[in-house]
Amino acid sequence: MSKVTEYLQSVERDITRTDCWTQEQAEEWASRYWKIMHDKSLSKEEIKDRIAAMYGEVKPVRKVETDEHGNTVIRRFWSTERYEFDFDDDFRKDGWLQFDTNQDAWYFGVWVNPKTFRILTYAEGDVTLDVCTDAEHYNAEIKSMCKFYGEGFEYIACNVEGFQQVLLEGKVEGAEGTVVRQDRAEFFVQV
Repeated sequence: MSKVTEYLQSVERDITRTDCWTQEQAEEWASRYWKIMHDKSLSKEEIKDRIAAMYGEVKPVRKVETDEHGNTVIRRFWSTERYEFDFDDDFRKDGWLQFDTNQDAWYFGVWVNPKTFRILTYAEGDVTLDVCTDAEHYNAEIKSMCKFYGEGFEYIACNVEGFQQVLLEGKVEGAEGTVVRQDRAEFFVQV
């Protein structure tokens, strides 16, 4: 099982997990942590021992909610980059498709899975997984995403002048280019 597949399965387990902290519990733990770290009355060894003991208490923070469409939304953090998802063979085999946006970068990406009615967003380490209840809810989310992100493009092919035009954001004589747009229809599920 790939690293991404294993991670996504653990994210989905958050829906029913009971061994998690609330946000408030995590903040209380962090407050105690920083008090110990800045306690001038403790030696470095005492700080190290107390912090080590605190790590035994750590539980994942459960961030599961229901959105305005009735879908389950799970939020997590994963210190990685979008290419972890892009180049994972199992991820693609499981039906995940890249949903192109004008914001795509190593720190941002969106993928959809019309087989499982899932939508995944990665933004600077923040992972959001939308679990849609059925094809109708999934299609509504895709429609909303198309409106929000606009037309996605896969790539732009252009001559040197076209490249200069894109960089200068103005008219450059002799500029030629072709924009290949993503077919958003492939993301919808036939109901």
